[in-house]
Amino acid sequence: MGLAISPYHVVFKDFPTPESWPLDFKIDVFLARVDGWHLQIADRCINGWQDNEGRQCITAPHHSFITHQIPDAGWAVLQIVMNYFEIIGLFKFFRHSEADDTFELFKQGVIDVFPEHESNKQTVKLLFALRNGLYHQGVRGNNLYISGNEPKPLDYDSEEGQLKINPHLFVRRLREHFAEYAQSLRDPTQTELRGKFKAAFYDYYAS
Repeated sequence: MGLAISPYHVVFKDFPTPESWPLDFKIDVFLARVDGWHLQIADRCINGWQDNEGRQCITAPHHSFITHQIPDAGWAVLQIVMNYFEIIGLFKFFRHSEADDTFELFKQGVIDVFPEHESNKQTVKLLFALRNGLYHQGVRGNNLYISGNEPKPLDYDSEEGQLKINPHLFVRRLREHFAEYAQSLRDPTQTELRGKFKAAFYDYYAS
């Protein structure tokens, strides 16, 4: 029986260990794992999707109407995708000195995905608090607001001291960012980017 190492890659007994894989194969597996097992799943939960014949794959009652997404999926979807920032911080900007610094990886990832928030320290602070709450004790306080009606994927209201997230748009922004990163990683002329990925892959999977 084969072992799925991504949604699209199945290996069998005696398959080489990850550190010996060719770089392009490492990239393919990494991209498939991050999108296929995380970002795409989150996107489908919060935004739905259609099959090859155009039929909605989710049809669910929600209050007095029918929805084509999983009702009330916002918090769960954020829990699925919140580690994306650390992934990008590690693999895109790899430095040995920061490989175990969760907050620094997270911050670099947030700024890369949302460069418009680079000068706003509160965005990273509140997002990191959300990350910790989702993965550990739970979310508390009133400085995080989640709504599908917000016009932006991520916005900071300085008057309210509140970070506002539209999870529908938030997940889409992450997938767009990852698609751009994937395109660059597959480009053999991007030697520095691919070099950082290779070092991060070895550090994470083989060291």
